Amino acid sequence: MGASSQPLAGKPLVERPALLAALDGALGRRLTLVAAPAGAGKTTLLRQWIATHSDLNFTHLSIDSADDDPAHFTRRLITALTFSHPSSARATRSISRDGEGLGQALITGLAAALEGGPETVLLLEDVHRFTNVALVADLGKLIERVPRTVHVVIASRVDPPIALSRHRLNDELLELRPAQLAFNESESAALLENIVGHAFTPSQVHKLCDRTEGWAAGLQLAGLHLRNEPDAESFIAEFSGSDRLVADYLGEEVISGLPADRRQLLLEMSVLDDMCAGLVEAAVGSHNAQQTLEELERECMFLIPLDAQRQWFRFHHLFSELLRSRLRAENPAAELQILTAAADWHLSRSRVKKALDYLLRAQARDGAMETMLASAADDAATGVGAPVHSPVPTARNLVRTAQINEELFAGVRHAWGDESAAFPAPAAEPERNVTASAAPRRGWGFVAAQVLWRARPDISSDEARRKVGALAQRGDVRRATSPELAQALVSGGRAFFLAGNTTEARKWLSRALVASGSDVVERVSALSALSLVEAWSRNVTRADKLMRDALETARDAGMLAHPAIADAYLASVLTSLEPEADPGAEPSGSEESAHSSPATTSDARGTHHPLAAAPQTVRTDTEVLVSDDPKLVPTVLFERAAASITLGDTGPAREIVETWQQLVHVSTPLSVVQNHILRARLAAVDELPEEALRELAAALQVAEIHGFVEVFVQAGPLILQRLSMISGPQAAFSDLIRSRAGEETSQLPALGLSEPLTERELELLVYFPTRFTNVELARRFYVSVNTIKTHMAHIYRKLGATTRDGAIDRAREVGLL
Repeated sequence: MGASSQPLAGKPLVERPALLAALDGALGRRLTLVAAPAGAGKTTLLRQWIATHSDLNFTHLSIDSADDDPAHFTRRLITALTFSHPSSARATRSISRDGEGLGQALITGLAAALEGGPETVLLLEDVHRFTNVALVADLGKLIERVPRTVHVVIASRVDPPIALSRHRLNDELLELRPAQLAFNESESAALLENIVGHAFTPSQVHKLCDRTEGWAAGLQLAGLHLRNEPDAESFIAEFSGSDRLVADYLGEEVISGLPADRRQLLLEMSVLDDMCAGLVEAAVGSHNAQQTLEELERECMFLIPLDAQRQWFRFHHLFSELLRSRLRAENPAAELQILTAAADWHLSRSRVKKALDYLLRAQARDGAMETMLASAADDAATGVGAPVHSPVPTARNLVRTAQINEELFAGVRHAWGDESAAFPAPAAEPERNVTASAAPRRGWGFVAAQVLWRARPDISSDEARRKVGALAQRGDVRRATSPELAQALVSGGRAFFLAGNTTEARKWLSRALVASGSDVVERVSALSALSLVEAWSRNVTRADKLMRDALETARDAGMLAHPAIADAYLASVLTSLEPEADPGAEPSGSEESAHSSPATTSDARGTHHPLAAAPQTVRTDTEVLVSDDPKLVPTVLFERAAASITLGDTGPAREIVETWQQLVHVSTPLSVVQNHILRARLAAVDELPEEALRELAAALQVAEIHGFVEVFVQAGPLILQRLSMISGPQAAFSDLIRSRAGEETSQLPALGLSEPLTERELELLVYFPTRFTNVELARRFYVSVNTIKTHMAHIYRKLGATTRDGAIDRAREVGLL
């Protein structure tokens, strides 16, 4: 055996005789390509093959980044070949130091030097590390010129830019791809036993082989975990691409080296199950998607073709799971948008089942139910899918029947793709096995909707308990986070709330919040539902915080129209003008008796809303106001303070702001907004523009939850003008307020001015009291000093002032400062 520039050593974990026999075909061909992704077992297989042929000369080169230099690579290649072909050394004289390729002289000289030598296998490993395309193209020319006694074997993660089609036509190419390198179940069993030290059951091996799809690295990493795993069954059931060892390996070997745009594209494409060019373009927005799919397949980027025409593909399960987990962590909104777009694409092509799969993954229950109902209605009208021995049931007949609850719940659950728990047969029909026929019958979507939208908290809470119990048996409850567990806990929490048991509802929803982890849909659902429970219990401060968290999370994920946020909107209505519950007050009875079921509000409570405060008289020490309605106190205070600021006498306004908490006995979200607005106006008077903007942003944060707009309009043009400077999460709501107020973003009218200031002039005017120099203002506005001077000249002219102080006085007079 000849020398190798990098010897291969180590004992393989599993012998693979079938693949070794296939590799023997390389000895009858000019070129062999072993192309597969990282961790597919290419190096180990080649090591085994070399060990079985001690009679052959092997020349092995492992490519690294330095080999992109043609002179460097050529010297390494010639040095390695001289052990079996000493005459190759003469080719050193032909090494070119110019150009990017090998050069025609070296190709000719080296091919001639290899003539008449012994049978040799030239093994080039990690060819994917070449980035010098011209060099690889010349390497392809050299392969075409070498004598028949030289067999080139290329191991790579991508197809090299060599004319492979020509070699295929001449039957000179042997190819081993991921499908051939994948471990079968017997090989997987042997590999796992060698790693762990004991055998696994056929069922366990089957599950792991299925999860890894025979990927060698995946099996090895699972085996390393199983060495110290006491509960092998649970580990195998949960093994996924987000497993720490798998994530580390794929992250280091595959994802980290990708360009940013290709990495982002893979993250977004991973949301799709089976994909074709049209679906990728519609859901991800990628242009030339067919070309991209073909490139990813050539790059062995864990993309698996699903048809001979190479039109449909999917990612390897573990790779897809890793990409999805990273996308959720980096941009949860993207996954929901892609799922919805994929559902729309499939629906437009009448692929209802696939559309439902995507809608259910997006937790778009409304869309899923609408799709199921439409499909059921079509089937009911045409009789498609109905059993031959029975007529298609109509909605009216089905609603009148008694056989709905358990069987329909099973049917709806099955339609939603959730078959994790069994359902007992109805008591009235013990001989029927509902579980065995849980699939919904055609046309039953109508009755399923009846069940879903009926207020049956007793059944819902029982179902939630059953679901949590099933997850406990599977081990999900022991995990720190589980979206499926969170979904069950949210359902149970809402059911308990509807039944009037807010204590139990709060417990379940708090657990759901923990279990939701990074799953944005379940987190929003838990926050939203919990905010409603707290609002109903008159815990206004906590309800506001939960609402804010829910809305901010939903906004970041593009979910403000998602059903999961509905409870938060309802909570905002309950708390918008209501007082906080008195923490020191003695309850009149149990929580359940004090707050009856929301479903029976009008009957159980009559005219007494649980959030209604008892009327009281509020009097201040400064006798600012007297009112019989505590909810009017902050509004009167606000008007009084605003008037004093407008008149230039800020003393009363400061007194009101400083003693706001004492004066406002009943704190509401509206009073919080009013307080922040007053503080913003006073900060502007004190020539603190940054502080004024912070107070306005705080006011907007609370106001957006409750839809408060008029309070900003009533605050006057100065506040409306400053709203145009708000950036970040509250910018959209700020624009809405100014739009409602009839303000144009280009200019704002000012009392007493013949010509209004432009938006840029108003922005600059805010900084007049700061005494920033023209140079400092130019830096802040990213313009030249001359531009600042021009703006200031226009401001002076419009305000009828000749100095900066005169402009400040005039601006305050007309309400611009």
